[in-house]
Amino acid sequence: MSCTQIQRTDATSGSPTACMTYGRNKWIPDRLYVEGPGRRHPCNAAVFQFLEKVSEDPDWFPGKIGGSGSLGGRPSVLTETNKHIIAASTMVLKEKGVEPTYPLIIAQCPNATRNPNTGEAVGKQVMYDIADSVCTHVSS
Repeated sequence: MSCTQIQRTDATSGSPTACMTYGRNKWIPDRLYVEGPGRRHPCNAAVFQFLEKVSEDPDWFPGKIGGSGSLGGRPSVLTETNKHIIAASTMVLKEKGVEPTYPLIIAQCPNATRNPNTGEAVGKQVMYDIADSVCTHVSS
């Protein structure tokens, strides 16, 4: 169904809900832009399809992907192998009685801590999250 067909159907159906839906489907695209080259608005059909999906799913939330309910977001730049290398390095430092700080972890495994997109080390919080989730706690 094309954008103009949805406009005509909603505008000519006569029911107040359809007219309100038509207004909403026209009002929203005027305030959005489609990602990609060029600056264009989404068609009314795309907005209508999105609003239908949201209204049919009571558990919908911004960032929900498909029917799985998982959160969207940027994929991790570190592979699982690099995460385990960082964790092992952190545990070795802890076993030696040295507090595993950000600079020490980078010094222990500079290649594993490198973001392949930027060529620089990942942030402190990423490494501390890896240490919390992958490392087994070793008492010193």
